[in-house]
Amino acid sequence: MLIFSCYLFYVYMSWGCLIGGSSDDWIHDILPIDNRVYFCGDTQSFDRVKRGFVGCLHEGRLEWFKVVREASSAYRLCLFNGKLAVCGKDFLGFFDLDTGRIQWVKKGKFNDMCSYSGKLILAGSGGEFAIVSDSGVVAEKRIKVLRRRGEWPWLDIRGVCCADSGYVLAGESCRLLSSERDCVICLLDSSLEPKWSVGFSGSLRDCLHSAYCDLSRIYVCGETFSISFSRRDIFVGSFSEKGELEWIRVYSSSEDDIARSIVADNKYLYVVGSTGSDGSILVLDKYSGDIIEGYLVKDTCLNSIYLTSSGFLLGGCTWRGFGGWTSLLVHLSEGYSSSEIRISGQRLTIGEWIPKIYEWRPTIVRLESKAVKLINKKVLEESEFSVFNWTPQIICSDRYSLTKHVAKPATLLIEPFTAKTTPLNYLNLLSSQLDLVEELSVDWSNDFSFECGLSRFSGVWRCVRLGCGGWGCAYLAKQNKRKVVFKVPRGYESIIEEGEYPTVNLKLMKRIVSEAEVIKKLDHSNILKLLDYSSEYPLLVYEYADYGSLEYQLREGWVPLFREVILLGIQIGDALRYIHSRGLVHCDIKPSNIFFVNRVAKIGDFSALVKLLSRTSNYSKFTYTPGFAAPEQRYSDLRRKVIELGYENRIDVYQLGNLLLYLLTGESIDGEDISDEKLVKDVVNQVEDSNLRKIISSALRKYAWERPGADEIVRYLVSIYRKHFK
Repeated sequence: MLIFSCYLFYVYMSWGCLIGGSSDDWIHDILPIDNRVYFCGDTQSFDRVKRGFVGCLHEGRLEWFKVVREASSAYRLCLFNGKLAVCGKDFLGFFDLDTGRIQWVKKGKFNDMCSYSGKLILAGSGGEFAIVSDSGVVAEKRIKVLRRRGEWPWLDIRGVCCADSGYVLAGESCRLLSSERDCVICLLDSSLEPKWSVGFSGSLRDCLHSAYCDLSRIYVCGETFSISFSRRDIFVGSFSEKGELEWIRVYSSSEDDIARSIVADNKYLYVVGSTGSDGSILVLDKYSGDIIEGYLVKDTCLNSIYLTSSGFLLGGCTWRGFGGWTSLLVHLSEGYSSSEIRISGQRLTIGEWIPKIYEWRPTIVRLESKAVKLINKKVLEESEFSVFNWTPQIICSDRYSLTKHVAKPATLLIEPFTAKTTPLNYLNLLSSQLDLVEELSVDWSNDFSFECGLSRFSGVWRCVRLGCGGWGCAYLAKQNKRKVVFKVPRGYESIIEEGEYPTVNLKLMKRIVSEAEVIKKLDHSNILKLLDYSSEYPLLVYEYADYGSLEYQLREGWVPLFREVILLGIQIGDALRYIHSRGLVHCDIKPSNIFFVNRVAKIGDFSALVKLLSRTSNYSKFTYTPGFAAPEQRYSDLRRKVIELGYENRIDVYQLGNLLLYLLTGESIDGEDISDEKLVKDVVNQVEDSNLRKIISSALRKYAWERPGADEIVRYLVSIYRKHFK
């Protein structure tokens, strides 16, 4: 049980602090100790690659900030025997509280941890967990639960807490109770053997994100799709130490609602997360789940909460900062409702939020479980880590005494063309509609009848072929008022057209499922949504683009205005920013791969998708389209250098610049011709607006490492839009 006894030097007032650089920066966890605030997360502003970081604010100043180069993220902080324990996706490390000097580090994959009786328990993906003491690693095991079909799948453990009777591991696994993801809670005794395991799930996907132990109760929170079709809702539940469900509630609004962290005091539960594009805070009755209070922090995403003597200390990120996402620390004192925090001209508005509340009756079963020792593998392994000192940009609210504002700001690749700071609240532009020619015209005279076996899309669908590309064929499918697009690889058209299922190449099937799992997790308003896929035969289900592709619109006579070119660039650019932040590169941005849903631009066709891990990328798979290819897709020497430096995602930046050039001039510059300086200059100079010409020129640079990131492209396109269309 946590006791909130530390008195902070600033708890009597509300304040906010922005920390980061020109790219994406997130705070995942916070920990106040005496007059310091420790925080951890991940940054792309250090060197354009996602890195884990740990930092410390002391008496109003950034005292130290460390970047762990071999770690892609730092998720949790914990005070452990006088040291700051930090765990993340790739490591566990102990840092000196005063200097940030790393004292001990091991390689491992962890999502959460807690400290209890001089020991540290950590757990993460694959169901792996470990116990660590001052003397070293005490135990390493893996927890498994029995699936109905007699299989023992691993768990993805998201929450760890210490109860009076043992250790609680909470997370999720696939197809234990439903056809998708289900939630699991396990209680381990002092010998690390399971005392009991409970699984619960609705009819669709349910994800557990955090757990908290308080006396004889276990509280969990997460997200569920089981109440609202195709939308996420928050769930919060209470279980006894015997694994008996006491109550579970769902909290829903018209937006996607996600709970990321949960804590408690003597009376209430405090749950933070996000609803749509805003951070959310729920204060709930511990014994019923009834809403006591609810608040939104506009334009933020909240990942962690710590209770102070007079309010909340929150950690997360916001659009209102230096780059795409900027790390955010906020303290909300008592009386914070209907107020705002000002940070260097930016305003974070705090408003009331009361979502709808539902009783949830998921399927709940006792699960057989076991903790097994690992053979020929360790949870914590020896590895080399490089830790760098870095001073990011930092700006804090006027009501708080932090004075160290900017030191070593991240270098921009494009010089600003206006003295004004670009407003970063451009979410409304991502959903702005374009003035297109007409909806996609479909001829239903040659239709097919297809019976789909996927649970969410079961039944008979009327289908018509839309067309075929290099990878596969797409079919518009209609069932009553529902419309989706079925897609199959070339050579497997008989699945839709004849209802026949030819023998599937296992290697192809494995690749399709692997890539579909990645694509389905992409959640951005300007990415064509993969709704479902089959793991038995090659079938993908996408949302329907009612206005067809950009290629279709241009063919039908659409001539985009200057405003529409900028909007399309912002929408596609931000989708690329999001894709790159997930470690992916699209590789084939062109008119036929840009689609319109309700007149809004979306990226589709991820058949060329490649993971951005330079050491494992297979560049031979990087398909491209002549006319839009980047130089490194054409020349092997550039390709090798790009892999070495880790700038694969700049392929998409080149292609985005080429797309904008094509819309404005009717011409594009293939990477094969990039050395022809006169050709490039003649084509680019046809762009009338000097600021847009500067952006396109920077995107079309020969060397990938000289091009800006997608986030910078978006930022300057937003500046142009604000300048011309206020």
